[in-house]
Amino acid sequence: MPRLEISPHAEQDLIDIGIYIATRSGSRETARRFLQKVEALCEQLAHNPRMGQLRTEFATCQFRSFSIGAYVIYFQPTKEGIRIARILHGARDHDALL
Repeated sequence: MPRLEISPHAEQDLIDIGIYIATRSGSRETARRFLQKVEALCEQLAHNPRMGQLRTEFATCQFRSFSIGAYVIYFQPTKEGIRIARILHGARDHDALL
């Protein structure tokens, strides 16, 4: 089974996303369902690490990205699967955060 590694930054991103969605929607269930969709997509990406768009424009390193709703998952293929680097809202300054 492919390995799915989540960086500390991405873990914090997920917490922040969950809090934001629960607060804005007034429903923890809505936040939970969205986070489950993100988790399922990350598992799918681990099985298919060439999915998504190749992103070479960031100074720190080369990523692949895949969108889910208003968010973008940035990841790097590894020998064992993938490493999720960040999960960012599309309106944020991705250059500054990667």
